Amino acid sequence: MQAVQAQESVNALNNFKLSTRVKLKDSNKKLSVIAVADASQCSDRSKAYIIMSAPFSSGHELIAQHKGKTIGFAELSYNASYLDRIDNYEPDSYSHVGSALVEVTARLALLSGFKSVGLYAVDSSTVFHFKMGARFNDVDTDEAVKDIITQDLDDDPRIFGEMRLDIAQKSSGKDSPRLMSKILKDEISQLSL
Repeated sequence: MQAVQAQESVNALNNFKLSTRVKLKDSNKKLSVIAVADASQCSDRSKAYIIMSAPFSSGHELIAQHKGKTIGFAELSYNASYLDRIDNYEPDSYSHVGSALVEVTARLALLSGFKSVGLYAVDSSTVFHFKMGARFNDVDTDEAVKDIITQDLDDDPRIFGEMRLDIAQKSSGKDSPRLMSKILKDEISQLSL
C-alpha cells in the first residue's frame, strides 16, 4: 500500500463511525464516536467525536470531544506510525476515550501503509497499551504486565518503555489481550494482514 500524506488520511476517515464507543460513567450510557476532519461537524450532542487534524505533513493531532468539551487528546507522528502522546482529560466522567483515540490512530496508520504503531508507555499507562495490543521487545517485561493483569494488581509505574502495537496480531487469551485486532478485524481481513 502506498503511503499517503497526513491530510489525505484524515480526509479518508472523515465522518467514519468507530467501533469503539465512549461511555458516560455517571449514566453508563454508551456514545457512538465519529471521526471528523473539522470541529464544525460535531453537531450531534448525543455523540462523541474525534476531530482529526494534520498540522504537519506527516503528523496528526486528535481531539476527543463531547458536547463541545475536550475530553481527550492524542498526538501522532510519522504518518500515524508513532503515538507520541495520549490523554483522557476526564477519566472520572468518561471511559474508553483512550481506546477510541487508539482506534483512530490504528486506522490512520493502516491508511498510511503501516501495520504497527510504536509508542513509549509512561505514567502507569502500560497495562492500557498492553490490553490494546502493544508489546515490549522483552518477553520478561511482557510477562510482568501479564502478571499485573491476571492477578488484578495496580499498574506498576516502574514498567515503562518502548512498545509496538501490531495491528493484526490476535489475542492469545485473557491474560494476553489484543483489543485492537478485534476492533479492526474487518479491515485486517480485507487487507490480508
